[in-house]
Amino acid sequence: MTRDELNKNLCAIITTLDEVPFAQESYLYMSMGMDMSKWETVKQVLVAGNLATFHGFSAYITPAGHAMAETVKQVLVAGNLATFHGFSAYITPAGHAMASKIKAAMR
Repeated sequence: MTRDELNKNLCAIITTLDEVPFAQESYLYMSMGMDMSKWETVKQVLVAGNLATFHGFSAYITPAGHAMAETVKQVLVAGNLATFHGFSAYITPAGHAMASKIKAAMR
């Protein structure tokens, strides 16, 4: 997994955990395309960074994880890449353009 992929997955997982009391580990794994190697790498970084804990097969965000999720959201809003309303995130036209550039660069 590249550094960009790791960062993308960490941002997606941490902001998801910020919105719910806990998440089933299998759902998080499936959201990453069911690649166990990638999931284990992300999980190790979450634990090592004290961003999340895992009990049984559930993931729980830590206070440091909440702070990181807020930072990620602020960056997305400041860059006009996304907006947030309640528990929903909406990508902006600028966000779509950025995503297209990222996808093209990854090919």
